Amino acid sequence: MTRLSVTERRILLLEAAARVIARKGLAETSTRAITDEAGMPRGMFHYCFKSKDELLEQLIQHHVTDMVEAACAAWDGERDLAENLRLGLRVILGIGMGDTAVQMLSYELLLHALRGTETAFIARNQYADYARQAGEYLQWIADKAGVRWTVSQPALSRLTSVVIDGSMLNWLADRDSEKALAALDAFATMLLSITAPLDGGADQQQN
Repeated sequence: MTRLSVTERRILLLEAAARVIARKGLAETSTRAITDEAGMPRGMFHYCFKSKDELLEQLIQHHVTDMVEAACAAWDGERDLAENLRLGLRVILGIGMGDTAVQMLSYELLLHALRGTETAFIARNQYADYARQAGEYLQWIADKAGVRWTVSQPALSRLTSVVIDGSMLNWLADRDSEKALAALDAFATMLLSITAPLDGGADQQQN
């Protein structure tokens, strides 16, 4: 049998945790259930993660990373910036719509963290990571399109993460995809309005 690295074991445990949570919910997901699902000895969990909270943080971060990577992959140089902004946001929301178990987990984890003084840092880290990844995506867009944002990057990163997160939560409540996508399209139009060309000339929105 091939010996797995710690990184490979962590990935297997993350995947197992997502399956267990989807079946049982966060409250019923124990480290024992996760290792059993992954087919690993129970002691292996703490070899890979310090705690269940650390694993849950990593699970959410990986999910958001997948969203951002998918949005970047959807970029099409034949489309203008306006179309690419709309498409990228729609792709991000679409992934969330397609994996409601992880989306529900993110909100369950938030509430779980906020209820304890010793776990509040998890909620802060969760939203700091949302803003960080939003900021990296916005910078990637600006570099790709040859433009700059005319508002501060920290403010825009936070705003973007709030809009996406709020849109996802609203959709989980009403499941109205048409309204959710229309709201994101409106946000894409707003984002377009706060871009400016790097050289002071016409916007470079094709590449």
